[in-house]
Amino acid sequence: KTLKQQSVLVYEEFLTEYPSSRLRARALFNMGQELRELGDYDTMRDAFERLVRELPAHPLTLEALLVLGNDYFDRNKLEEAARRYEKITSAQLHKVSGLAHYKLAWVRMNQDRCADAITSFEAALNASKRWLNIQQRENPRERSLEGSEFDVRRGALVDMMFCYSKERPEKGAVAHLKTLAYDRGPL
Repeated sequence: KTLKQQSVLVYEEFLTEYPSSRLRARALFNMGQELRELGDYDTMRDAFERLVRELPAHPLTLEALLVLGNDYFDRNKLEEAARRYEKITSAQLHKVSGLAHYKLAWVRMNQDRCADAITSFEAALNASKRWLNIQQRENPRERSLEGSEFDVRRGALVDMMFCYSKERPEKGAVAHLKTLAYDRGPL
């Protein structure tokens, strides 16, 4: 705990002494992570909101928005969570885009807005597929999302079924869902 508290102080000093540093986003993000691990959620929110406000175009901003969205979701502040996730989903494709769509779908499910949840689940699948395709083009040896803690594609496909059964007709469902599914076999 003491080391985490000391690292927060170091980040604060750095931010004060080097306000124009290109490492400012990293310092704010890391400070927010340390505060989260310390359980100081109010100050964590301040650090991440500061990153979002001061450096809106930085890639770490999208990751900070995801943490903020999750925090608001966990506290049942669904509209606040949705606003954070929507900022991610409206930005350029990023590694957290699929997850943000997925989380937004859960917000919509909790708001009993199943049609919107389905749209977000499908967007989660599509964003994850697009991100994986980009990664495979850049690194042909990368063949899957294995190794990540959560497979957004699988989660979105499975979790959408509750709303899908309420909102969509049974006829044609299997064919449509097959278009969304992916091959989990070896490539």
